[in-house]
Amino acid sequence: MLDDTCYFIPCYTAKETAFLASLLNDLVCLKLIESMIFLDAKRPVTKKLLQRINLVSLFDLVDKQALIKRATAELELLKGTLKQEKTVWPSSMENYLIEYFQNAGHTDAKQRVQAKRQVEQGDLFSDRVTMIK
Repeated sequence: MLDDTCYFIPCYTAKETAFLASLLNDLVCLKLIESMIFLDAKRPVTKKLLQRINLVSLFDLVDKQALIKRATAELELLKGTLKQEKTVWPSSMENYLIEYFQNAGHTDAKQRVQAKRQVEQGDLFSDRVTMIK
């Protein structure tokens, strides 16, 4: 259910979308969000709350086999029944981010250094979370 506000992270491929959706819908993440929201608030889930989710730490905490299984199922839904090549999932959030920025067309050294710094700080998408009103 949505009200007048929606937050999203842009993805450049179906694989990125499946991976992020699976990571953010993991029980560990959902429990974290549940522990930080106040259901009686006007807007229980805020941009500030979402920006507190450290994707690197989250990735380290989740069951990787379960994550890959969910991401593969999600990718199959996104791609339909087309014959697909075997998908290679990232082994770390740093590898994911490198692929993410390459898909976004950010290939210069300065942007890669900034991306690496974001990974190290766990602040991956604070400038990419977009709010629609």
